[in-house]
Amino acid sequence: FVNGSEYRGRWKNGKLDGRGTFVGEDGYVYEGEWKYGKRHGTCKEKFPDGMQFEGEYLEGCRHGRGKLTWPNGSVYEGDFVNGKREGKGMQKWRDQDGTLYKYDGDWLNDKQHGSAVLAWWEDGSKYNGEFVLGSREGWGEFLWPNGSRYEGQWKRGRPHGRGFFR
Repeated sequence: FVNGSEYRGRWKNGKLDGRGTFVGEDGYVYEGEWKYGKRHGTCKEKFPDGMQFEGEYLEGCRHGRGKLTWPNGSVYEGDFVNGKREGKGMQKWRDQDGTLYKYDGDWLNDKQHGSAVLAWWEDGSKYNGEFVLGSREGWGEFLWPNGSRYEGQWKRGRPHGRGFFR
């Protein structure tokens, strides 16, 4: 390509089609299937910033099962729809304080949404309940390592409304 990018693989009617490897001038690498010039099928991707994706594409968008790994070690494994995390999936990540979290449940439009379990890895705390657009909301149960628990309604990530603490 004129910009320094390279492609090694199959072509059809002047378009990338079939199995091939695209290497961008910026270091981006896509190894996988193409259809009518679009990423389509199973692949492995590596981005210049260190992010990696292994999974499925449909007509140029991540779609189906996949694994996304960020340079900081965060990992998402699960479903994608139209390029976004959606459906069932599990993500592990560390916050700025170094606390490790694991979210296992439903996603909608790249946000935690629906039923899930959120665990604080180091201390064993766990939330099992509903999420709305990335926040604990609806009915849920929070368990602390000392055995204490709150079960009830949540709003914007905090206990709110009816519930009980034991």
